[in-house]
Amino acid sequence: MARRKPHWAFVLMGVNIAATQGLLIRLLLVSFSGNELSIGLILANWMLAEALGSHLAGRLTHTLKNTLKSFVLLQGLFALLLPLVVCAGYLVRRFAGVAPGEALGFAAISWTSLLLLAPLSTVHGAMFSVGCAACSEGKTRDQTIVGRLYALEAIGAMGGGVILAFVLVSRFNPLQTGFLLSSLAWATALWFLLAVDPLPQHRHWAAALSLAAMLCLFFSLSPQALIWHHSLVQWRWGKTYHVVYDRDSPYGNVAVTQLLGQYTFLSNGTPLLTTPFPDIFTVEETVHLPLLFHPTPRRILVIGGGLGGVLSELLKYDVEYVDYAELDPLVIEAVRAFPTDLTRQELEDVRLRVHNVDGRLFLNQLTRQHKVLANRYDIVLVNLPYPSTLELNRFYTEEFFQLVQRVLDERGLAVFPLPGSLTYIGAAMRDLNLMVRDGLQRVFPGVRAIPGDTVLWLASPSSSLLSATPQALVATWQARSLPTRFITAEHLRVRFDPQRLAWFDKALQTDQPIHPNHDLRPTGVLYGLSYWSEIFAPTTHRLLTNVRQIALGHWSLFLALLFSLIMLAQRIRPQWTGFTVPLVVATTGFSGMVCDLTIVFIFQALYGYVYQYVGLITAAFMAGLAAGGWITSRYLANSTTVSEPLVTGKMRRAIMRSELALIGYWCILPLLLKGLSATSVTWAVPPALLLLNAMGGCLVGLQFPLSSRLHLSARGEPGYTAGVLYAADLVGAFLGAVAVGIALLPVLGASATCLFVLMLKGCSLALVAISTSEPS
Repeated sequence: MARRKPHWAFVLMGVNIAATQGLLIRLLLVSFSGNELSIGLILANWMLAEALGSHLAGRLTHTLKNTLKSFVLLQGLFALLLPLVVCAGYLVRRFAGVAPGEALGFAAISWTSLLLLAPLSTVHGAMFSVGCAACSEGKTRDQTIVGRLYALEAIGAMGGGVILAFVLVSRFNPLQTGFLLSSLAWATALWFLLAVDPLPQHRHWAAALSLAAMLCLFFSLSPQALIWHHSLVQWRWGKTYHVVYDRDSPYGNVAVTQLLGQYTFLSNGTPLLTTPFPDIFTVEETVHLPLLFHPTPRRILVIGGGLGGVLSELLKYDVEYVDYAELDPLVIEAVRAFPTDLTRQELEDVRLRVHNVDGRLFLNQLTRQHKVLANRYDIVLVNLPYPSTLELNRFYTEEFFQLVQRVLDERGLAVFPLPGSLTYIGAAMRDLNLMVRDGLQRVFPGVRAIPGDTVLWLASPSSSLLSATPQALVATWQARSLPTRFITAEHLRVRFDPQRLAWFDKALQTDQPIHPNHDLRPTGVLYGLSYWSEIFAPTTHRLLTNVRQIALGHWSLFLALLFSLIMLAQRIRPQWTGFTVPLVVATTGFSGMVCDLTIVFIFQALYGYVYQYVGLITAAFMAGLAAGGWITSRYLANSTTVSEPLVTGKMRRAIMRSELALIGYWCILPLLLKGLSATSVTWAVPPALLLLNAMGGCLVGLQFPLSSRLHLSARGEPGYTAGVLYAADLVGAFLGAVAVGIALLPVLGASATCLFVLMLKGCSLALVAISTSEPS
């Protein structure tokens, strides 16, 4: 057989690992209540354990008598563990001992995801090192092998995420997908075995691998897989709640539980609504109190949280139409599957117009299609949770407020509910409310609050909002004579009592600066997370409070001290210069993760969150990574005839050029992002961001083969080099995943984050420039 064939097993391995990561993230998000920060923790734990596996395997490959069999055994172990980890992923909440509806703190998210993922990710990290050693056997002169295999795995990863998002999610449940991917892992081991060795020598191994692959495939397509899935879903929520509906869409998991005749609809584990008895008090206040400030609400837009009460209360008015933006059509399908008189009345009303689209994208489309809207909205109700994630934060930035202003009538009203209290407002709740209030005041002439357990922030292009008196509001309510259960004239007099309003205004007073919330500097995420952690994770709350105080100057000082210590250590102990290449690879891994996540977050903010595109964005990065790795590998293949000392110098210069290219990229990226945020040609935003991510991936991919070639020139052990450098790459990516969502993008903003990465790469360039010893 052709000697190149076993290399293509790395493509299958890349497909498998990218799809597996996506599958486990989606599965764990249900247990972690859709908390976006948990994505960073999941990825970080995965990469940390994977780095450990790669490093340990790299150090042990020279002791293995048969690397071929070792690689096949590792693939088999991965295939065996994968369905078990998927099954355990359903039951994380049970393992953590939390009740349905209770949120997990950061500590619980960290230890549960680490324990769950570590066995699988450690095995995968070891597979790369051992696979490189197996492919290099008998090729002592081939010192480009590690870089080529790295590029091939990236090619597979490029397709894995897309296949999961566009094929597997819509057709199979997580358990079925897990067994399908397990079947692929067995098939990968079989491919590698047959490509390296002829059948007669390992016929029993080949037969066993074939049987395992077919069994996993057949089980994934069998009715038994559906039965197991439904049992695991029921165990996830415990015996108290009966799960009557559970399906996955490209946007997340939608489930319906039943208890004593009450249906609770959940999205990624977070309750959306309850029927047939919603929290009618909160629903009535959210709708009727703000609408008192508009004389004739006729055209209304609701973004999120409409079904199960809010729409019903709005439709009591003499409205012309109510537009309802609900991203996931599966939510509507689930509500239709379990109808009540309330939801049936809402969905069958001809005045209701449901739009299955992201709310911000819907506003973008309106303003793009009609520069001057013929029929502007009288009311825009943004009935979403507070900005605890980057996805939600897009609805609380000043840029979003400007979008809302453009679609409002001159007497129109925007409504933003936030957490509040009638007795005590803590610092985190205060800062969150101030952040939204200050942002609204910079866009709207009229801004006022209705205090309560839920604070209703009202904003209008007209300052007449500020002059409405309690007496006038009560008179308006009495004139409307709407049927309600809790809203009465006396209730309104209490809610709009001047003393209560004065107490609330005083409670919001502070000398602490409140940072503005923008698309390219989403400080609202930190304010939201600070409030969340104050309730669920006090230790994390103190960390987030301190993180808010860190400026770019502090990060610059930290980098300067760190790299000064590294350079000093290398001068004292010259043999430590051997760590230069792994350090450079780690900083590049950090740079790549920050690039990918920043582009994803900016895409959400500028274009509107369309979930499937996240797979395309990541695929664009992996395509660039594969292209860069392949280009450099081909370049190195033409340098094999050069003497070793010349090769070492040539590789150093090539790495320095790749560092300069990365520095140039991080110089121009903030300028391009600012240009995209200001452009009126919104259709150009998605392809431009995809191209930027592919460019970043390409520059990152250029460096790994160069670094592996330089490292191999001294060590001569492909397995060891693969283990060390792959581990360094993953450690850098681990740090990037943790930092970008908490300490960099929300605190510094996109431009300063780019500047920080630029300084980081400048330091690593200096390390390469002053290093004169070869890696060890």
